[in-house]
Amino acid sequence: MKTLYLSFLLLGISFSLFSQNKKIGNQTFIFKSGEWYKVSPEGNLHKIDNEIVTIKLKTSDINNFIENHRVSIVRESGNGFFDIRVPRNLSALEFSEIVLKEPLVESIDVNTYGSYGFTPNDTQFSSQWYLTKIGMIATWDRVRGNNCIQVAIIDSGLDIAHEDIGRGVDTYDNLWRNQGEDNWTDPNNPTTGNGIDDDGNGLIDDWRGWDFVNFNNDVRSPGNSHGTHVAGIVSAKLHNGRGISGIGGGNSTNGIQLMMLGVGETAPSSAALDDAILYAIQNGADVIQLSLSVAQTNAIDNAIQTAINNGIPVICASGNNGPSLAVSYPATNPNVIAVGSTNSSDQKSSFSNFGTELFIAAPGEQIRSTRIGNTYGDDSGTSFAAPQVSAIVGLIRSINPNLTVQQIRDVLSNTADKVGGVNYNWDPARPGHSRELGFGRLNANAAIQQVLPTITGSNTLCTTNSNYSLSFIPPNSIITWSVSPIGYFATNGGANTNGTGATATVRAASNFAGSATISFIIQGGCTVISRTIWVGTPQISNQRVDGSSYYGPTYICPGNHWLQVTPIGTTNNANWTVQSGVPFHVTPNYLDFTMYSNVSSIAITANASNVCGTGANAAFYLMRKTWGCPSSYYSITAYPNPASQELTVSTVSTLDLSDASLLFGDVLKDTPPTPSRAVLIDEQGKTVCEGQLVGSDLKLNLRGLKRGLYYIHIYVDDQIYKEQILVD
Repeated sequence: MKTLYLSFLLLGISFSLFSQNKKIGNQTFIFKSGEWYKVSPEGNLHKIDNEIVTIKLKTSDINNFIENHRVSIVRESGNGFFDIRVPRNLSALEFSEIVLKEPLVESIDVNTYGSYGFTPNDTQFSSQWYLTKIGMIATWDRVRGNNCIQVAIIDSGLDIAHEDIGRGVDTYDNLWRNQGEDNWTDPNNPTTGNGIDDDGNGLIDDWRGWDFVNFNNDVRSPGNSHGTHVAGIVSAKLHNGRGISGIGGGNSTNGIQLMMLGVGETAPSSAALDDAILYAIQNGADVIQLSLSVAQTNAIDNAIQTAINNGIPVICASGNNGPSLAVSYPATNPNVIAVGSTNSSDQKSSFSNFGTELFIAAPGEQIRSTRIGNTYGDDSGTSFAAPQVSAIVGLIRSINPNLTVQQIRDVLSNTADKVGGVNYNWDPARPGHSRELGFGRLNANAAIQQVLPTITGSNTLCTTNSNYSLSFIPPNSIITWSVSPIGYFATNGGANTNGTGATATVRAASNFAGSATISFIIQGGCTVISRTIWVGTPQISNQRVDGSSYYGPTYICPGNHWLQVTPIGTTNNANWTVQSGVPFHVTPNYLDFTMYSNVSSIAITANASNVCGTGANAAFYLMRKTWGCPSSYYSITAYPNPASQELTVSTVSTLDLSDASLLFGDVLKDTPPTPSRAVLIDEQGKTVCEGQLVGSDLKLNLRGLKRGLYYIHIYVDDQIYKEQILVD
């Protein structure tokens, strides 16, 4: 028996994916930038895996399913799920739509390629359980902090030489600098300033903050790690290969800047606190962080009110005096965001003060952070829950600096997770609030998603003007925008490549096509809001011949072959142009064809279309290979497909008889064998029709069959060949 090339001409089923959205069972899909994505319940997009789907049957008869669909099992789970390799001529979505109609299929899942999210390389990140709890992995995919935001840490002091906060072995630090003061000669030694009050604020050499108790510029705290621990949570260097991961610590670059203001190394002084708050306001702090408790004073209340009047949120720990005591001052001030503590099970910490004034909670037990002496350690308390909220507020302000304090409070309360099994409906006047955890436990990812503006507009830009607008921004915001690469865009007819305002008017250049970015930035903010769009007509990528990449003219043996392309910049499949006389069949972005041995070469082109028109051709030049080819001499065809009345099965010679003596010598076999049997099987595995021999072909009478998908089994010599047939 000679080796055979199987050529099923005009077989397979084509399902067009023209719509922008698709639903299969309870799964939702969207077509974006030339790819299909699965939409998660949270609205996140995950690129689909076109190779493997996962099914579960209502019965254990997986073998019948495998035979009917001509597929293979990749792996089997222990609970009845099977990973199935998708047939080559179908996409995962097409195959899923077909299979889901079968009564024996309980479920089918289209798999996706996800992402591991941004995972910091900081060596102690794995010990920071609280970051995963509040959703920082997903949050860091959107924003990581930068040096245009300052958080005032009003506390015991800070180890300014710490490797994960100060300069250390890196070339940068996350410490605030007073731009009105000259640099110290030694950035870690406050005595090396010039001894002059350069900015005229009455404080000499306050380049890195001020100690309001000792009234000097030395904010270091040699005997108390409290302030250093708080500061590290907010903005220890992120992704710098050492230590911990600060929530707003940047990305191997500057993160949120820490403005350290000392109010007492061993205990906070209420006399100094109001002065520290006012200093933070005067020097541009975006957030004020307090992890302390003192007795109420009118001066402190006045300073807090001044911060609010200047649009600066004040976050304060609720206190650690146990369950019998109420929230401590200044967290009781109604203008303050009071933060309680939760444990790893999302229950209220036993030490956490609570009550009607509590606004929100965050993890506060065994919180890993920076310590004095260039060290790290764990500590517990509401003091270490509050800076998590402060850091998220800092990230919110980096995205949109125009949000009011009340809007920020609303974001936090609306996105907090209702955990802990507490009563969130105790007060009808404050729906969603509890006395134990406030409005719930901080959810960083949800909070950031709520404030992150989105860009509305078409996915595809043509050579006529289109508008793209930034949404969800406060009124009176000053916005600038730009596009990249600018060569893809034209600057006529009112269109441009940059400008001001929340709406950009752009158009595609006539001689370019590709993926481009449009970006908006809110003045005063430091986070760019970007969107990727497709400019111009589509392009063809991923040219492949029989699964191998195509780089130019390719030699192939006579027989059956297939081509693949991936159109980008379109929701449609490829358009194919095939040289006259070449038998072929198209399925989505695939083309099956036969190279006969009396043909020296074949030219096939593919292109794609979108709303802008049809893109350039991608060509395949295929030459007949005359050496090293298997001695096959026929192919099998089943036609027409789809079929309605009758299906014909025949064998076709693929030989150029002029080459026959070269290929076969004296054993020339120029007549292909007659198929001995052909049966049609329905989706339940039952034989519904059998072929009758007419001449050298088998004829199958399809009259009376229901419309739908069937499977044909063809017997030739000692081989069985199978394919899908659509009865229409």
